[in-house]
Amino acid sequence: MPQRAERHHGTLSIALVAIVIVVLSIAALHWQANAHERRGGAVAPSAGAATVVVMPPLIAPRVLPSGITVAIVRDAASDGYYDSPASLDSVVNGWHTLIERMGGRVLRISPADTAAARSANVLLFPSEPCLGQQARTVIRTALARGQGVVATWITGTRDGGCSSVGWSLPASLAGAMRLDTLDTRSAVYVTVPDGGALTADVPPGSRLELLAGNHVAARSPTRDLIYSDRMMNPEPALQSELLDGAASHAERAVGRSVYLGFDPLRVAGNPWSRILAEMIARNAIAWAANLPVASVEPWPRGKVAAAMIAQDVEDEFSNAVHAVDSLDAARVRGTWYVVSEAARRNEKLLAHLARNGEIGSHTENHRVLAGASLEEQKRRLTLTQDQLRSLVGRPVAGLRPPEEQFDRNTLRAWVDAGGRYVFGANDSRSASPELLTLGTDTLVLLGRVNNDDVLSLRKIGTPDVARLTAEYIGAFEKVHALGGLFVMSYHSQYMSAPALVPVVAAVARRIRADTTTWLTTGSEAADWWRGRFAVRLAAAVSPTGQLTVTVTNTARSALEGAVVRVELPAGWLGARADGATLLAAPRGIVRLALPALAAGGAHTVTVSLDHAAPDAR
Repeated sequence: MPQRAERHHGTLSIALVAIVIVVLSIAALHWQANAHERRGGAVAPSAGAATVVVMPPLIAPRVLPSGITVAIVRDAASDGYYDSPASLDSVVNGWHTLIERMGGRVLRISPADTAAARSANVLLFPSEPCLGQQARTVIRTALARGQGVVATWITGTRDGGCSSVGWSLPASLAGAMRLDTLDTRSAVYVTVPDGGALTADVPPGSRLELLAGNHVAARSPTRDLIYSDRMMNPEPALQSELLDGAASHAERAVGRSVYLGFDPLRVAGNPWSRILAEMIARNAIAWAANLPVASVEPWPRGKVAAAMIAQDVEDEFSNAVHAVDSLDAARVRGTWYVVSEAARRNEKLLAHLARNGEIGSHTENHRVLAGASLEEQKRRLTLTQDQLRSLVGRPVAGLRPPEEQFDRNTLRAWVDAGGRYVFGANDSRSASPELLTLGTDTLVLLGRVNNDDVLSLRKIGTPDVARLTAEYIGAFEKVHALGGLFVMSYHSQYMSAPALVPVVAAVARRIRADTTTWLTTGSEAADWWRGRFAVRLAAAVSPTGQLTVTVTNTARSALEGAVVRVELPAGWLGARADGATLLAAPRGIVRLALPALAAGGAHTVTVSLDHAAPDAR
């Protein structure tokens, strides 16, 4: 949309600055501190990445809790900022359509419509730079009576005459110490760490791309989204430490406010970015509405992140013995993607690999799959499946396409051959598994956002064990901070060779020592992600302080280890639970470890809540 280019400079000091500095996000600091040695290591492009870019993700439905009314407050003062009133109208229309599609009720009002404003759960001010005094009074009044306010971009940085008044209003809504517009960038990326109030149901470690523009960054303790580079390393505005928040939330008086430094409607033209941005918009409205927001945590048994050690067993097949012995000594299971014709010549070693962990296919002969006809790919993948079934006694679940070159025919052919997941390039768009739709079938894609050994050796330029170990441990710590799935991907002819296998052993031991990480195999990670997606939640809080969470497992198989996280309405704390185990959690959040969920079954959890002290959050 046409707009004036502008930049607001300077530091904004607001009340409670000292307190806010103390509670700045530890995860973001840890992530940023460990980003420096990964700047030069982008994952190589592939046909697989090109295939995935245009495939939308299958994630939880983008539906608002029932009964939410959103009043879009349109201040005509902002018409003077744009080329014509139609520009702001297009923004309002876009939000109107999105909210109704998510099941919300929409009111379109002016700042003078105080009665209508009072009837809404949330007041929305989308991309309205110029707000008059009446609109500012509406915001203060709404927060004072317990309503929610959501604002985007540079809303409120100018007065009713469109003269600059600075960042005071958006900073207050964000709970931020400083705001500023981003420096000029060829591409603008936002990364989503796990655990924020605005990130429910968004795959942790996901990256979305915005359209170019003067988006706003916040330095805030509640930075739910982070501006980043393509490889998910924080990229703050003006190179100013921690000035990288793309979305923040705050509690003001008895109401709640959310500030988005960008317009979720202005994202790059790929389905992945659009769907994630819509989920973030849903979460912003639901949280501001002061309703309970429930989601299934990404990993089983309350683990913070997941990791897998995965080897392509191809050239120098016999080298795999060095890696498997190292993993056995570390009591770590591996995932072994074997060239099946080579495996037939190494049956004893294959049996050793199978006892250690999971066997998957790296095709029958390591020839590239992408570009071949569907019939040819079906023939080849059925052959490798049959060969491995005869060797290990059961079908294999995973496929590792050679050179990460795959297309839709590959995905279709692997499903038809009995496969359940593919480990391959996903354009580095997510550190979490993805569930892809293939007609009436689904397939899990395990991607990676860190280098494999080929790229690491190319980057470092020498087979140095210490530097390679540091490279992988740094990558693990980065993905762990995001809450995603770290994959150590290496090859039999490189990292499994005797000179470099100590790297595998050291990284495996480092991960195993981290009790917050689920160290797993490819098939277990894929099956968990599929099962997690099948869980549906409904949450409500009664006036007397009882939280009820209804959990339905829509899958045809049971699910164990699920933990539900609920962001509570303001003023409540979890006290006692019936039907689940109450886990430790920050104030204002309830975490529930569920019993095993039967296939097709429903389970109800009730939680008694206590009132929080006024200054508890």
